[in-house]
Amino acid sequence: MNKHLRNAAALTAALAVTLLTGCGKKAENPLKDVTAPAFTRTASKSGTEAEAQPVRKPAPVYGSGYRTDPAGNLSTADAVREMGIGISLGNTFECCGGKLSGSDVRTYETGWGSPRITQQMIEGYAAEGFGTLRIPAAWSNMMLPNNTIHPDYLARVHEVAGWALNAGMYVIINIDRDGGWWSDFADPAKKDACMQKYARIWQQISQEFAGEGGHVWFESLDSDGCWDEIWQRGKHLAGKEEAYALLGEINQCFVDTVRHAGSGNLRRHLLIAGYADDIAYTCDPLFVMPEDTQNRCAVSVHFETPLAFTQLEADTPQKQARSFWGTSDDRIDMQLRFDLLKDRFTPEGVPVIISNFGCTQMNKELDSVEDYLVSVCTEATERGFCPVLWDAAGGFYDRKKFRLYDRTLQEMLFGDSTETAEESDTRPQVTTARRRPKPVP
Repeated sequence: MNKHLRNAAALTAALAVTLLTGCGKKAENPLKDVTAPAFTRTASKSGTEAEAQPVRKPAPVYGSGYRTDPAGNLSTADAVREMGIGISLGNTFECCGGKLSGSDVRTYETGWGSPRITQQMIEGYAAEGFGTLRIPAAWSNMMLPNNTIHPDYLARVHEVAGWALNAGMYVIINIDRDGGWWSDFADPAKKDACMQKYARIWQQISQEFAGEGGHVWFESLDSDGCWDEIWQRGKHLAGKEEAYALLGEINQCFVDTVRHAGSGNLRRHLLIAGYADDIAYTCDPLFVMPEDTQNRCAVSVHFETPLAFTQLEADTPQKQARSFWGTSDDRIDMQLRFDLLKDRFTPEGVPVIISNFGCTQMNKELDSVEDYLVSVCTEATERGFCPVLWDAAGGFYDRKKFRLYDRTLQEMLFGDSTETAEESDTRPQVTTARRRPKPVP
């Protein structure tokens, strides 16, 4: 694809970012020496043995294992470049809230419209050309006492990740959405309990995947890493340092907890969530990467600009939706934002993963959707970033036929379309799938 002409002189005008020097004081991880208790039987008040909690089976090892995985020998920057274009298994294991409840993983896996995930579905991602599968997960679903993740939930996510590993893909596993308890971090009376829960979750994920190698990444969280209760973004400066310091403390706890778990986690590549996963806020000097003795961390941001095109399906009283994308201003704005990321992190040796990009297809011109997605991938990979497409059932990838709906998009991204003339006439012009439906409370 031809490179778009850049207009570097427009950088300052196009991106007004509030920059403050300094950073919040990094707090010590209060749980670095905490170990995860085993599953045990408990006694009832009457002295009889109560019903046993589910017994956790030894974690299966997929892929080549952490000792022989060649990705473990790559620098994190080289691994990011090798990851290619990624895709998210969206609206699946991160489904939560509303009427979803119970002790069957399938309830959550299919709760927002996805069919049950199959090995053929995952292998189809790799066959289409995707090099990375991101698996968002709400680990509080089916959670047992003491913040213990139900072993069935861990095993099911591991099984799906294993299919991707066996297909030669990288896998990114995170905490996503997870029932909305993140706001409690902003409450001093609840913060310690939140940190305990957060560390406990990552202890268990780390144990589950301890046998996996460098093709398995962990991502500290999703875009929940922001607290308007502490700092109201864009309105005033009060509380800004405190909000950034809180995210820094959480990210440091994440790194320390994973490294403390040992085995394949000692040198695992880790993905550190930026502030609100927003490019401008993450490029602020108040955002600091956590300390890592292994120096194997990348930074995670989302890219959803312009919102009128990527998110709005119809006009609102506040904003007019856009059906098209691709003007010279659109391209310059994208390039400037990605240049901002590169200038902020590449000199520090910190690789970048665009862990979420995409757009709604409702009321959008198909050519604009294709142009936008391909442009994001082109601009990102040219700078050494890994772009990960947000997708859900009914979105871009057909989870029943195991391929992208749009064969032209597949060819534009990977140059390997096998579309027939008959299939080209059936490309969906519009889909009603939404990016991330909010569960009914």
